[in-house]
Amino acid sequence: MADSAFAYPDLVETLDDVPDDLKAAYAEDPAHPSTFVLTALGRELKALHAEKTALDTAVESLKAKHSKFQKSQGTVMSSLMAAIKRANVKSELHEGLAALLLERNEFVVQPSDDGSGATVVAKTAYGAFPVEKVLTAFLESDDGVGYRPAKRAVPVGRFAQMINRVAAGQQRGR
Repeated sequence: MADSAFAYPDLVETLDDVPDDLKAAYAEDPAHPSTFVLTALGRELKALHAEKTALDTAVESLKAKHSKFQKSQGTVMSSLMAAIKRANVKSELHEGLAALLLERNEFVVQPSDDGSGATVVAKTAYGAFPVEKVLTAFLESDDGVGYRPAKRAVPVGRFAQMINRVAAGQQRGR
């Protein structure tokens, strides 16, 4: 494999400094028999090497961006799941609700105001809103009806009767 540090000069005095696998890319210069020139094949190798170097740099840049994106998405998801849990949504609906909110909103991670970490906000045409506010607005909308926490049922039985009598002011001692 070609040496990545080799610069592919157009003219070399000797082939001693040329890596063994690249010596075929040079030919003796007919005008100057003591020097060697880069051949057409050598120029093509030089161009391919430059392209590979540029692609390697681009791949490293994309890896760094991907890592940053994954970290950001993890922060967004954990913030969404925590807010959903605090809102008392049924646990079997948590992931679906998070996916729906992610689909409908653009969430970004920003440094917190106090500098203690990061905050997740939803960017909208009207500004940036905290996750909790976006979640509450969704749960209060018609689309959020199925995700709202269930209201407590009215108690049934003797205890319920006692509560009703107290509330009505009809309790008799017993």
